[in-house]
Formats: sequence, structure tokens, C-alpha cells
Amino acid sequence: MKKQRAKTARRLHKWPGLILAFFLLFFSVSGIFLNHRQIISNTDIPRKWMPESYHYNNWNLASARGSLTTRQGKTYLYGNTGIWETDSLFSSFSDFSSGIPQSADRLKTYKIIEFNEQLYAATHNGLYTREGDVWKPVELPVKENRVVDLHIIQSELYALTRSHVIRQTASEEWESIELPAAAGQRKELTLFRTLWDIHSGEIFGLPGRLFVDAMGIIIFILSLSGIIFFFNPKLIRKFKKYRTSSTKRLTRWALHYHNWLGKYTFIIIGLVALTGMFLRPPLLIPIAGTSVPVIPYTHYDRPNPWYDKLRAMLYDEDTKQILFSTSEGMFYTSPGFEGPVKKFNSQPPVSVMGITVFDKLAAGDYLVGSFSGLYRWIPEQHYVMDMISGRPAKNGGGTGNPFGGTAVSGFVVDAQDHACLFDYNRGAGSLGHNRKFGKMPEELTDHGRISLWNASLEVHTARIYSALLGDFYILIVPLAGATTIMVAISGYIIYRKRDRKNVKKT
Repeated sequence: MKKQRAKTARRLHKWPGLILAFFLLFFSVSGIFLNHRQIISNTDIPRKWMPESYHYNNWNLASARGSLTTRQGKTYLYGNTGIWETDSLFSSFSDFSSGIPQSADRLKTYKIIEFNEQLYAATHNGLYTREGDVWKPVELPVKENRVVDLHIIQSELYALTRSHVIRQTASEEWESIELPAAAGQRKELTLFRTLWDIHSGEIFGLPGRLFVDAMGIIIFILSLSGIIFFFNPKLIRKFKKYRTSSTKRLTRWALHYHNWLGKYTFIIIGLVALTGMFLRPPLLIPIAGTSVPVIPYTHYDRPNPWYDKLRAMLYDEDTKQILFSTSEGMFYTSPGFEGPVKKFNSQPPVSVMGITVFDKLAAGDYLVGSFSGLYRWIPEQHYVMDMISGRPAKNGGGTGNPFGGTAVSGFVVDAQDHACLFDYNRGAGSLGHNRKFGKMPEELTDHGRISLWNASLEVHTARIYSALLGDFYILIVPLAGATTIMVAISGYIIYRKRDRKNVKKT
């Protein structure tokens, strides 16, 4: 019986582990890159090196998010590719991003706005203002670089980061506003974000990330040594030129460090694999709307109740309400932020990936878009309608499916009131008309770039394999996670079995 269990453990470790090792080599390296976005944010690679689905075409891949038409009649389109000057019908485009760092990661623009005849841009790299022919950075009183939204509220300019509301004073300086906790708000975090930060180590700040980096290096060594130990003895037996002392030492080295590292880290490796399994569909779907208490003494255990939760804001001058889209749903407060913050009883579906469209249609009537779809939302009437199908939709409770039938990444309306919807995968598409959106500039379609961080994300989430496997790629992460746990446990069982034999021999 014991021999049978030992044989089973060896089978579970050997063959699944061999296949898994090739995936883990890429998972470990890409994971380390993901943990240090600021360090690699200036590094890009050509999109032509990626599968065809990653090439720019028809304003896909969130290359366009929204637009602004100034009082002088100039129109600008903005998104992940930066800022483009265009015409009122979006038929031609010229680069308008001069002054913003030209790396793909730092060019990402979430909003541009005109205030006191001055243009401001909220980007992934910070807040910028237009001076002459270039954009100039604006210093803000917070440590965050990413500015996700801009809005004018009662003749004052406000900027929104993921954690703070910042207001421009009469002297054109900026001050941070303390946004109070919502009524009945508990110190909680979405389960998705909690697992994400445990998986990356971010939950314990820089020390946590460095620890997970070390685990990534160990997983890389375990995978590489496993491959060497599997193939090297076979090559030595088959080919005379491999029968050297160096190749034999390499085999012994591979086995020694494979066993030594594996026996001390198999539990942590299993935990990393388990948390990673729930960060991608299908296992992401059941946890998308779940919240858990913040773990004490961790990265999120802060006095600010909105730390890393703010996503977008909107001011409705008719209802005299400031609306916030957050990772916990939609909230509102009064101008000046003097009144209490309250959560809407009615909620539109919003993907856990975040809101991408948030506009006012009429008094108390809003347009909400995300990877869950595009919806018309009237909170006072508890009314939610799917703008694509034209059918009523259920209240989302603040969250929707991570990916709906249409992954909305942007929305614009031209001078003739033709609405254009941007799908993340398919790009620009008309909404209720037949007019086509303007063609992407050749400098994007022919010479587009992707940041090393985003390329690493595609590898780490296994989306890059969709070019070969289609929609079945979503099974790679959960299967790889489950297999990693199985291989780690079976490997430890094999090691302990051999260790006991060696002790008896001694």
C-alpha cells in the first residue's frame, strides 16, 4: 500500500510537473516584473512581437476612452495611447501628447478637461497642464502618481486619485480634502483585491513584494532544475558527447537544489498558487462581489477609509450631488464635501476591473460603462437599462461580471450627436447609427508599442495564450494553480519518503 502511494506521488509530480514547469518559468519572471511597475514603466516592446490580437486596430485595447471639445471648438480624443487632436467628427488625428513621457504606460490618459481657458490632463503618470505646445507636470500634495479623474464643481477644479480628492485653491495651489467615511461603512476590502495583494505581496508593502519576488526566483529555479533533472540523464545515456563530468555535476546540482528549495517552500508556493487561481475567471466570478475585513497591520490598514477605492467622480448640478464610483459601489455627497457620504440604494453593474464611462445624460440620469457593459442608470427610480440590448437590467449591487458581452472601454459623441462605443477587443462601433469612426493613425497600427508591464500582465494572466486556445485560455490559470499545489505536495511526499530511507541506511 505504501509503495502504491509512493508510485502515485511520483506520477503526480513527474509528468504534470514537467508540463507545468514551462508555464511556471514565464509566470515567475512576469510576476516579478508586475511587482515593480514604476521601475519598468519606461520600457516598451513593439506590439508586432505580440500575437495579432494585441495589435492596434480600429481603436481597440482601450486606445480611446473619451473626448473633449473646448470653447474654441477644438476636439481632443484621449485614452491609453495618449491625447490626439482631431476634428468634430473624429475623422483625422494628430499627436497632442508632447511633454508627457512617451512610454506606453505613462501615456495612459483617463480624462482631459478645460478650466479657466487652461487644459488639464489626468494621466497614469500624474496631472498635467498645457503650456504653449507642451504638457507640463503639476505638483500635487499626495504621493500617488496616478490621477484617474478631473471635474469642475461649482467653479472649482477637482482631481481624483485612487485614494484622495484634491482641490485647486483660488491661488492655483492644490489641497487634499478629507473625504469622510460613508454612513455605516466598515473597514473592508474586496476579496478580489485582498487576494491580489496577498498574491503579489503588496499587502505588506515593499517587504511583502520583495518576499514574493524571492518566491518567484525560487519557483523559476525549481522549474528549471526539474527540467534539467528530467532531460539531462537521458541525454547523457543516449549521446556520448554529453557524458562529461560537467553534465553529471549539473544533474546532481539540479536534484540537490530542487529538493532543498522545495522542502522549505512548498507550503508558500501552494499559497501563491491558490491566491492566483481566484484572480482570473472562472474562479474570479463567484468572489467578484464579496468583501472581507481589512487585515490588521497590512498595507490597507490606514486611517483613510477610501484608500485605493476611488475610481471616478461626477457632479450633477441639478440634483446638487457629487457622485463617486468606487470599488465598493456608487456613493454620493453634497458640494463642498461637507455633508455625509451615502451609498445609493440602487446600483448599476460595474466590472471588478473598474469603471470606464461615467457621464450625465439628464438630471439624475447617468451613463455607466465598464467591462460588464453599458447601462443607463436612474438611481432615484431604481432603474437600470442595458444600452446595448435596450432591455432592463438588474441592479448590480455595485459589481457586475468581470467581462460582459461587450467590454466597454470608452464612449464619445461627435458634433452630429452620433454616439460611438469602444469595445476593448473590437474597438470603435456605432451605437444607433451607421457612421464609422475615423481610422487609427498608422504610427499606432504599424508601430504601436506595449509597456513591458502590460506585456507581463498578459503573460501572467495567460491571456497571451488566447491566440492559440481561444476562450479556453481562461482555464490555464486555475489548472496551473491546482497543478502547482498538487506537484508541490507530491514532491514533498517523495522527498520525505527518500529522506526516511536515507536515515535508515545511515
